[in-house]
Parts: sequence; structure tokens; C-alpha cells
Amino acid sequence: MSRPVLRCRLIVVGAPRGRRDQWLVGPSGTDPLSDTSRLLRLLRVPESQVRVFANQTAAWKAAAEGSGMAPATAHLVTSQLRRGELVAIETAATPLAAYWYATTLEPPNRSVAAGTFLDFLTTPAATQVMRTPDDGIPRSRFRPPIHVSIWS
Repeated sequence: MSRPVLRCRLIVVGAPRGRRDQWLVGPSGTDPLSDTSRLLRLLRVPESQVRVFANQTAAWKAAAEGSGMAPATAHLVTSQLRRGELVAIETAATPLAAYWYATTLEPPNRSVAAGTFLDFLTTPAATQVMRTPDDGIPRSRFRPPIHVSIWS
């Protein structure tokens, strides 16, 4: 069972004066069902112009160094955009609406912990952490659920 937990936007970023002929993607760029692949298909990017990195952060770093353009979840690159390390690059397909999903077993087969975590992912506190991962949430607001089992 998959459930959307966060609505977001996919944009394209690069260095202010970097290359615009190479696409830099993380591993999700190789999954035909990913939002990154969907964006590349919409823009008709040939496979010869796509370089895959070990993770999306490495792709954004290469983009900031001028090696090409990288798809990015908008809220995850806000600080780099603000500092001018990256700039948003307009394309015919961006911003592209995207969703983050949580996938678990169906309720009868799911553990209580997985169900609790899935419920947490739709709370404002979880959304705040997902939208601004560099900031997190203040320690005073973090309240993980505590469960106590007493055995006799």
C-alpha cells in the first residue's frame, strides 16, 4: 500500500554560468517510474546526455560546480539557491508536481510500528522536517511516541 505523504515540486538547477548540455541525476534517474525519469522524458533528453551519480546530493554538487543541470526537489535545494551556489533553470516541463510516497504492507499485515510511522509522516512536524531538512525541528517540539510493554 502506498500513500502520498508530501506534495512537492521538481525543478532544474545548475551553476549560474555552468554547462547546460549535460543532465546530472541520482540513482532515481535510472528508474523509469521516478519523477526524475518522467521529467527527462517530458523534455526528451537523450540518454547520451545523462550522467548518473551515486546520490542526488552528489549530482547537485556537480551541478553547482558547473558540470551540467540537475533535477531537484525544490524544497531540498532552497539553501543552495538562496546562497547563489545553484540557480533555477527554466524548462518547458518545470516546475513539475511530484509526491513523496510511503509504502507499507496492507493494514492487516503491517506492524504497529510501521503503522505509527506512516501516521507520523502525515503530521505537520514530519512535513516541516521533510520540507526543511537542514533546519529540522526544535528539540523542544520533538515528541516521539513512547510505548511501554510490561511483561509478567
